Amino acid sequence: MQRWLASFQSLVPLLSCFLACFFILQLSFLFQFSPNAWFLAIFISLAYLLFGLGSIAVGSATLLHLSPPKWHGTLRNILFGLFYLGLIGTLICDQYLIITHERLDEAFYLFNWQEIWMIADPLHRLSPLMILGLIGLLILPFVFIKKLKPYSISHRNILGILLIFNLLYLLNPNDSIEQISENRLVYFLEKSVLHLFETKDEHKVNPIEFKGLNRAFLGNHKVINPEFPLLHEWNEPSTLANELRITSNRKPPHIKIIIVESMSSDLFGQRGNNTGCLMPFMDSMSRKSIYFPNGFSTYQRTHNVLPAVLASVPNTIDGNVFQQLPFPRHYSMMNLLSRGYHTQFYCGVPLEYLNMIGLMSYYKTNYIVKNWNKTHKQHRDAIGNAWGFPDEDLFQQAQYDERNQLKSVKKPTLKVYLTISTHDPFIYPNKERWSQFVLEKSKRIKNQSLKKMVASQASSFGSFSYTDSVLSAFFAKERLNASYENTIYFITGDHGSELYTRNALSKYNVPLLIFSPLIKKPKTAQTIVSHNDFAPTILNYLREAYRVRIPDTIPFIGNEIKIVNRFKANRCLVFTTNKLRTNDLMINKSIWIGGKSYSLDSSMHIFPKALKKVNWVKKQLIAYQALSRYTNIQNKIVDSIAFTSWTNNQLQFVLRKKTTPKSIKLSQIMTRIGNYYISKKDKTIRIEIRGWLSHNKAILIKKLPVLCINSERKRYLSKKWTVFNNIKSRIEGKLPWNAKNEIVYSIEFSPKDISRWAKGGQVYLYLRNEEEENIKFRKLSIKFYSHR
Repeated sequence: MQRWLASFQSLVPLLSCFLACFFILQLSFLFQFSPNAWFLAIFISLAYLLFGLGSIAVGSATLLHLSPPKWHGTLRNILFGLFYLGLIGTLICDQYLIITHERLDEAFYLFNWQEIWMIADPLHRLSPLMILGLIGLLILPFVFIKKLKPYSISHRNILGILLIFNLLYLLNPNDSIEQISENRLVYFLEKSVLHLFETKDEHKVNPIEFKGLNRAFLGNHKVINPEFPLLHEWNEPSTLANELRITSNRKPPHIKIIIVESMSSDLFGQRGNNTGCLMPFMDSMSRKSIYFPNGFSTYQRTHNVLPAVLASVPNTIDGNVFQQLPFPRHYSMMNLLSRGYHTQFYCGVPLEYLNMIGLMSYYKTNYIVKNWNKTHKQHRDAIGNAWGFPDEDLFQQAQYDERNQLKSVKKPTLKVYLTISTHDPFIYPNKERWSQFVLEKSKRIKNQSLKKMVASQASSFGSFSYTDSVLSAFFAKERLNASYENTIYFITGDHGSELYTRNALSKYNVPLLIFSPLIKKPKTAQTIVSHNDFAPTILNYLREAYRVRIPDTIPFIGNEIKIVNRFKANRCLVFTTNKLRTNDLMINKSIWIGGKSYSLDSSMHIFPKALKKVNWVKKQLIAYQALSRYTNIQNKIVDSIAFTSWTNNQLQFVLRKKTTPKSIKLSQIMTRIGNYYISKKDKTIRIEIRGWLSHNKAILIKKLPVLCINSERKRYLSKKWTVFNNIKSRIEGKLPWNAKNEIVYSIEFSPKDISRWAKGGQVYLYLRNEEEENIKFRKLSIKFYSHR
């Protein structure tokens, strides 16, 4: 015992050194997070640190006790290095929680390093003061270790200290205090590394697996074909047909859908006082529109907003992104209206992000903005937002196109705008002006907690005021167009803002405004609506009011929007978190978020409430995930005959080229795996790559390469010839995965939409292996299909 105690005493300076460093870092974190129970948070934090570091020290002392004395110095240095890396990792995880209000977990593995760098954006986040603080923190361990010396300590003192602080931990009654008191790096390692070793058998979903799913999650539609469980007939009259006048030319109206990044319902309108009403123009618009303050995005991220709004499809699951799946046959507003409408898509983000170009090409969108005016490019570069073009450039480019290259379009138009300036890291023009505007507005907020939240993030919230001014300028120019009188505008957010955390539900709460000179009378409706309601509502309106040809049976999971003045929580919705986990839901007034149950009121406040049917809720989530896999991945949304008939999309792809190398070893960053020549006759190209990978879980989750497509034979990325630089793979089977999995890459696009291939040319496929791991694909199959 004496020898072991001597080993432990030799570690006390090291333990004390990093105890002090971790505690300083924790105090800094608590200062930024501002918990309500300061002293309790501090004590619980100290309990975690003492128990955690003490446990490591006990184990290390045992290792020293059992090892030869000549190894002791090396083992202590290794322990110092591990503690030091832990300090850096904790700092990173702390900042992630402060920025996103979510703890980092296994969702980290869903991003590649380019996306992580873009999200982190250190060039804009790091201030001189933060850099000095970071340097100081990294130097502290070396300073402390020099000052501390070994001293005598008895085993009774050791056990007493650990027992006292362990009791403090066990007596902790508050989950929110626990979340900010425990070490976020430890949480990340527990949720990610330990879960890598779990396995499940892959299987194809049988419809019996979602037989018990409450049909309210799918709009309460009556099933007419069990093989395609989403198909149903139109069974409700159009709401908009009664609310809007017929156009002056009696032709179908122009439709413009504006999706504002992170626009929460509480930024204006009915609940705008919660933030000081930071978007005054939109506030005035809410009084001139059919306004729904109780709208919901079914995703906490932008990943599903286009499929939800345009196609009303079920949420994807298991970390998948709809745009990066092999597209199942499905209707969208774009492809169903292709005969009578000219469809256009404007987005300030690079179109290869989330494979938006692939999705919009699949929808046969007539015009996708790619060739930006030189002045807008210069302005984007001057602002320096890594995500893309400022919102003012987006709308100005759209109106410029309307006056020039699109002025010959005679059809009514369906336009979709997706903004970006209100996305973290909130880089936008005139930042100082709009920050001051927010500070003035925040003085009107009565709730002190919300006032502090807004004022402390004034420069970030200022992005919404900036975008509000952009929308004001946009509509001012719209009124000058002859087509304005016959245009309907739909305005919503893609999801709630991460800046605004009034409660756990606010991240999904977005407004919906239907504005038009055709509106008979502005109204405010308390109905709960979702993005999935857009497609059925708009198409049903065109079908009834203008006799636009629409299929009699549709697979949309949304409902016809109802205009009801009185709040009634009679909606069931499934939500996907920012970590791409489909595990939150709404069942009328009952809310299930983050594994906790709440009750909902008419002001979108939620209150903790014990839920008697917890197991039933969990079964509903499992059933929904089974249905999502069946419909989205097993291609059971709509049958091929109906799809071909109504979208004029034959999907009769001809295999033009197939290569089957036995295996490919990825030993460098960019490995060319194939090429194909695009002919002028090729209207649509589909590329499918399949291969088997034997792996450990770390390689599969984090280190899978992405597919890049170049128009030149070059082994690196370039804006000049790289067309798609981040096509993620899909892993066959359920997550977590087996030791062997089939990895699938696929993309579909129209060459005529891409300037480099408009007249034909070579396509070069590369797998980009960022980790430079020796990854080997077996039974590789590379297929090029074309539709002429």
